[in-house]
Amino acid sequence: MLDTSGHRDSLNAGIMAMAPMGKFGGVAFSPGSDASLQASSLFVGKSLQGIIQGDAIPQLFIPEMIAQYRAARFPFDRLVRFYDFDQIEQAFADAALGVAIKPVLRISPGGRA
Repeated sequence: MLDTSGHRDSLNAGIMAMAPMGKFGGVAFSPGSDASLQASSLFVGKSLQGIIQGDAIPQLFIPEMIAQYRAARFPFDRLVRFYDFDQIEQAFADAALGVAIKPVLRISPGGRA
C-alpha cells in the first residue's frame, strides 16, 4: 500500500485493508499532516514505513513499475498531470491542493516554454 496524502482517514483505511505481513508506505507526509494511527492497528506483522527519495533502487524499481502498469495493477498515468512551463505556479498550487499527485513541467526544445 502507498499513500501520498498524509490524511488520517487514508492512512487508517490503508492499514486496515492490508493483508497480514503487509507493508504500508507513506510518501511526503508533511509536518502539518493529520496522519496518526494506533500502534495496535499494525497487528499480524503489518508495518508502516516512511519513504523518502532514495528508498528505491531505480534499476529494479522502474522496470517493476512498468511491469505493474502493463499488467493493469499500477495506473501511474492517472497520477501524472502535465503543465507547460509557464504554468509552473498552477502546477505548485495543484500539487498543494491535491489536484495533481505528480505535476510534470514540459519545457520546449531549446529550453524555452
